[in-house]
Amino acid sequence: MTRKPTPRTVQTSPDARQESLDRLRAIRPPVNIRLRSGQTAELMAMAMALQASLRAALEELAVVHGCTDGPWLDELEKTMFRDASNIWADGLPIDAELRAMDSGRALVQALTNALRAQLSAP
Repeated sequence: MTRKPTPRTVQTSPDARQESLDRLRAIRPPVNIRLRSGQTAELMAMAMALQASLRAALEELAVVHGCTDGPWLDELEKTMFRDASNIWADGLPIDAELRAMDSGRALVQALTNALRAQLSAP
């Protein structure tokens, strides 16, 4: 039987945390998606899977933060919103790319709003 590693919470100062995040983000490679004709169904399925995964990750982060809403979620939401606005795709007309960015930002907003509702539920 394989044993799962025990998660660790590393206590760092806000400045050290921000420095670590900045360092990670500085080396983040861009994500380039190449589209082929007729991929609509595959892309929808991918978006649905990523939405579920993102929601689970947000819930895990909420647990690390004591299941409370706060500055951590505000900062994460701002970062996710910015990143959803900073995409590009080869082979996609600009109007479709803009719609995709709008959809990405709407998804981020919907997920963070849902998490806030979960955290404030009795």
